Amino acid sequence: MLDRGPEIDQYRRPYAFLSSICRELGDVRAEIFERGRGVDGRLVYVDERVFPILNGAEPSPLETTDHLLRTLRQSEIVIVLLGGTRHGSPIEVEGHASRVSYFEIELFCSAVLRKPIFLYVLEGFSPEPQLRSLLEILGPGLPRWSSGRRWSARDVVEDIELLLRSRRRLSDLQPWMLRRPAVHLLAQRLYGARQSHLQFLSGRMGVEPDGCNADLVQKILNEQLAESNEEQRLSRLWIAVRELMRAPYTASRHADLLPLWNRVLSRWASSAAWYGLHGYLELGQLAALLSMAEVRRRMQLLPGHADDPSAQYPGGPLASARYSSAKLLLRPRDRSALRHEALSNVERALAGPGRNRANLLAIRGSIRRVSGDLSGAIGDYEEVLQLRQEMGAGPGAVGEALSELGYAYLLKGSLRRGREMMAEAVRLCAARERRGFLVRAKRKLSVAYLATGHPMKAHDEWIEARALARHFGVFGQIGDWRDG
Repeated sequence: MLDRGPEIDQYRRPYAFLSSICRELGDVRAEIFERGRGVDGRLVYVDERVFPILNGAEPSPLETTDHLLRTLRQSEIVIVLLGGTRHGSPIEVEGHASRVSYFEIELFCSAVLRKPIFLYVLEGFSPEPQLRSLLEILGPGLPRWSSGRRWSARDVVEDIELLLRSRRRLSDLQPWMLRRPAVHLLAQRLYGARQSHLQFLSGRMGVEPDGCNADLVQKILNEQLAESNEEQRLSRLWIAVRELMRAPYTASRHADLLPLWNRVLSRWASSAAWYGLHGYLELGQLAALLSMAEVRRRMQLLPGHADDPSAQYPGGPLASARYSSAKLLLRPRDRSALRHEALSNVERALAGPGRNRANLLAIRGSIRRVSGDLSGAIGDYEEVLQLRQEMGAGPGAVGEALSELGYAYLLKGSLRRGREMMAEAVRLCAARERRGFLVRAKRKLSVAYLATGHPMKAHDEWIEARALARHFGVFGQIGDWRDG
C-alpha cells in the first residue's frame, strides 16, 4: 500500500492511466502498477491501488466517475487492456444501475480527448454483446482491436514496462508542436471526410434491446443540470445517451421518445461546445446538432408538435457550431465556405418563427466580425445589447453582449472605449451561472489590456481565465480541451 507523500501527489497527475475491467484482470493491473513505480517519472494510475488513499470518505458513484475522468485527462497517455468478457461494473444513478460501466466511461473519455492510447488485446478476449457494441460505437476514437496480436498477461506487463522506460514524455515537447497543429490537422482532415454526412456517433446506435428507461434518463438530466463543470455534464449525458440507444430516434415505434432525444442532444451540443469539441468530431457539438435537427424534423410530424418551439429548426446553434469549427480549419477557402454556411443557418433562423432574435444577432455579429465586416458586427452587437436591456435580461446576458460589442470596437480601433466596455462586461458576467461566459469575457479583456499597453493586467486576466476554465471544464475558451 502507498504512503501519503510525494508519490501520492504524483498520482494526481500521472504519466499513464490504466483502463480495463478490474475483477478479471486484477493480477495484471497490480503488476503493471508495481512496474510503473519502478520507473522514475512514469507512474501508472491504477484505480483500486490509488483511489482509496487519494479520497478519504467513500464517494458516490458519480463522484467516482468524476475523479476517474479528471485523472485520465491529466495523464499523458492511456493504456487500455481488453481482456475477459465483461463490460464492467455499472455506474448507479440514484440507486438505478445504468447501462454504462466505469470501464466504458474511461473508454468514452479517452475517445473524446483523443489521448495517445496504447491498446493491448489479451489472449482469450471475447467481449459480451454490450461491450462489443460499445467498441463499435467508439471505434473511430480508439485503436483497432479486432485484428492484430493477442497478448499473454506476462508479455503485456513486459511490453508496458518497456513503454514506460522508453517513451519520451509528451510535455517535453513544445506545446505548439504537440497541440495546436494536431488539433487543426485533425479538424481539416475530418472536414474533408465528413462534411456531407456528419451525424452524432455516425448514426450508430449499436445492437441494443428495446426497453429504454425514460425515468432514468430524466433523473440524469436533472442531475446534469446541477453540475457546473462541463466535463461532468458530458459524463452524465453519455449515460443518458447510452440508455436512449435502446430506443433509436430513427425507429418510428419510439416516436414518443423524440422529445427526450431532443433535450439530450441539445444539452450535449451545449456542453460539447464549452468543452471544446468543435469541428467534425462524431462526439462533437456539430454532430449532435445535425442529429438534433433530424430529431426535430421527425418531431414536427407528430400530432401537436408542428408549432412546438422546441421542435423548430436549430439554425442559431448550427451557425454557432459552424462558426467555431471554421476557426480550426487550415485552408482559407474552407474557412470561408463554412462561415458562409453558418451565415445561411442564422439568416434562415432569423426569417423563421422564434423568440431568439438577440441570440441569433449575436451569432451573426461574430460571423461578420471574423469575416472582416466590423461595421456590420458592431451594428448587430448594439442591437443585441439594446434588445437584452429592453427585455430586462439579467446582468450576465447584458455583460455577454457588452463584451462582444467592446471587442468589436477594439478591433475597429476604438481601443479605450472597447476596453472599458469589456471591463464592465467581466463584472456583469460574474453573475452568470454558466461560467464559460466569464472565461470568454476575461480572455477578451486580456487582449484589450495588451492592446492598450497594460501587459501585467493582461497577464492577470489570462491566468484567471485559465484557472476558471480548468475548474469548470470550459477548455474550448482557452484553446485546447486537453489542457488540464
